[in-house]
Amino acid sequence: MKQIDFGDAPTIRKNVFLVDAFRGVDLSSAPSSIDNSRSPDAPNMIADLLGKPIKRNGFGLVTKYPGRINGRWELDGHEIIHAGTKFYIDGTQCWAGGNDEKSVGQIIGTNLYIFDGLCALKCDGNDIYPISYDAYVPTVTISRNPIAENIMAGGTAFEDVNLIGRKWTERFTVTEALAAATQFQLSFANLDNNPVTVLVLNQNGGFDEKKEGTDFSVNRETGIITFTVAPGKTPLTGEDNVYITASRDWGDYPDRINLCNKAIAYNSAGTQNRLFVSGSGKNTDYFSMADKPEYFPDLNYSAIGNENNRIIGYSVVKGLLATHIAPADDGRSIIMRKYSLTEDKRETFPVTDVLQGEEAVSPRSFVYMETEPLFLTERGVYAVTAATVDGAMYTQNRSYYINEALKEKGGIAECEAARWQKYYVIAQGDRLYLLDTSQKSYSRGEPYSSYQYECYLWTGINARILWEDGSGNLCFGDEKGNICKFIPGVYHDYSEDGNKAIVAYWTIPDMDGNLFWRNKTIRTAAIQAAPFPQNKLRLEYKKNGVWTTLKEWGSKLGFFQWSAISWSNFTWHANAEHKTVTAKIKIKKVDKAGFRVVCDEIDKAFGLYAFSLEYVESGRYKK
Repeated sequence: MKQIDFGDAPTIRKNVFLVDAFRGVDLSSAPSSIDNSRSPDAPNMIADLLGKPIKRNGFGLVTKYPGRINGRWELDGHEIIHAGTKFYIDGTQCWAGGNDEKSVGQIIGTNLYIFDGLCALKCDGNDIYPISYDAYVPTVTISRNPIAENIMAGGTAFEDVNLIGRKWTERFTVTEALAAATQFQLSFANLDNNPVTVLVLNQNGGFDEKKEGTDFSVNRETGIITFTVAPGKTPLTGEDNVYITASRDWGDYPDRINLCNKAIAYNSAGTQNRLFVSGSGKNTDYFSMADKPEYFPDLNYSAIGNENNRIIGYSVVKGLLATHIAPADDGRSIIMRKYSLTEDKRETFPVTDVLQGEEAVSPRSFVYMETEPLFLTERGVYAVTAATVDGAMYTQNRSYYINEALKEKGGIAECEAARWQKYYVIAQGDRLYLLDTSQKSYSRGEPYSSYQYECYLWTGINARILWEDGSGNLCFGDEKGNICKFIPGVYHDYSEDGNKAIVAYWTIPDMDGNLFWRNKTIRTAAIQAAPFPQNKLRLEYKKNGVWTTLKEWGSKLGFFQWSAISWSNFTWHANAEHKTVTAKIKIKKVDKAGFRVVCDEIDKAFGLYAFSLEYVESGRYKK
C-alpha cells in the first residue's frame, strides 16, 4: 500500500525584539517613527557613563531666603544671592532696595558687577553697593586757560563724561602772562551742591588742597571758580597746575546704565575686561572702558539695528561680539562687532557682519557650550556655527527632539538656561530639558542643521534660575526663596510637606514586529537593570491607552550595602553587577505593543541596560 506523505508539521517561529542601545527622548516625532534607542516619554531619566538611562538624582534644600531667587554668583569663595529686593553675601544681607526681577552679573578682575534693571551694583566680596559709589572721575579737559580778556579758555578734550557718575575734573595751565588770574571757567554749568575740590601744584612737585569758602568761591549756576588769591603760574613749564573737580546732575545719564538688565564681559583679543550692557533702551547698548567697569563714557554707545529693534542678549562667536536683536530685519537677527581704534585713538566696536537666522527670544538663554554658543528661539535651541566649506557663520537648530514640547508648553521667552557639566539645561515651568552636548546625532527632521544633541526631560522641578556650583552640582532657586541642589546618590525630592518620590520611567517605542499587519503574541519580557543597593521597578503594558502592571521586582535587583539598608527591600546579595530579570506575560493578537519600565517609589533607584521581548507572528491583524 502506498504511503501518504503529509510533510513536516508547521513550526512557529519565535522572534526577538531587543533594545540595548539607548540615547535620549524624542518628544517631536510621531510615536510610530521614533527610533527604538529613544523614548517617546521618559521623565526624570539621564544617561550614565555608558550612555544607559538611569533615574536622576533628587534635590535637597540648601537654604531659604525671604524672597524669590533672582540671581546667584560666586566670587572668590563667597556666594552672592539676589532674593526679592535684597542682596546677600554668604547669607548676610548687604544691600536692600534692589529690583525684584531676575538680575545678571559679570565678574571683571576681583569684582562682580550686577544689573537688575533698577540700580547697577558692585560687589567686592565683602560688600554690595551701587557702582556709582566708585564711579571713575574722568578728566574731561587738560591745558585749559583761566578767564582772561581776549584769551579763550580753550584746552584739549581728554576724557568723556561718565554716565554712571556725577563728578568730572578739569586741569588748567596758568602761564606767566595769566599769573594774576583768579577766575576759572568750567566746561559745564549748573553744578550740584556737592563740594568742589581744588588741587594746586606747588614748588616741590606736590599738590596743595584748597578749601571751598576759604580759598575760593563757586558760582554754581555759571560754573565759575573764583580764588581769593590767584594760584599763580605753574612751577613746571607746560604742566597743568590747577585741578578742579566738580559735580552736577546729568539728567537721565545714570539711568542709561542703572536700568540695564543684560550684560556681557567682552573686549578685543578674547579678553573679558570691558562691560557691555543694555536694557534701558530698546536697541541701544553701552560699553565701559577696558579694566574700568566703573567708567561708562557718554559717547561709548551703539544703536543696534533700527529703532524698531530691541536687544535680546549677547554671545561671543569666534572672538566677535554677537548682539542678538528682534524683530529680525529680513532675517538678519545677529549683529557682529569687533574692537577697532580710530585715527584719533577712540575705541569703537563697528559692525563687521550681519547674520541671518532664527532670532533669539529668551534673554537668559545665552550659554557657551564647548565649541559654540547656544540660545533659545521660538523654534527651539539654536547655535551660531561656521560652515565647513567657506567658514561663513550661520545659525542651526540643536534641539529637534524637544522642539515640539518646548512650543507646546509655551513661554519660551521666559525660559532660563544654564550650563551644567556637558549639559545645556533649560527651565520651563516645572520642567527641565537637558541637551547632552557630548551626544550628537543626525536627524532628518532638521535637514538644514548638521547635527542635533540628545535630550532628556526632568519633571517636578520649579526652577526660577539655574547654576552649577563649585563642586559641579546642578542647583536652582525658586519663587519661594528656596535654594536647592541635586545630590548624588539621593533619590527623593525636597518639598515643604516632606520628601517626595521621583516618578521616573523609560517608555519603549511601540513594538510592531517584522510585519506591522500581522498578529503578535508576546509571551516573555526581559529586563537588564543597573545595580543599585535599593532598586525597585515594575514593567507596565499599555492597552487601550491605559497602563497596567505586568510584573514588579524589588530585592532581587538590589545588593547589600550597610549605608543603604531598607528592611522592606532587604537582601543579603552582595553582587553589584547588572541584574537580569524575566517575566512570563500573556499578550495575544495585537498589531503593536507599548511597554515602559517604571521606578516611582521614594528612595528607590533605577537604571535600564537592556529590554527584550519574545513573540510570534501569525495571521492577519483584525481589530
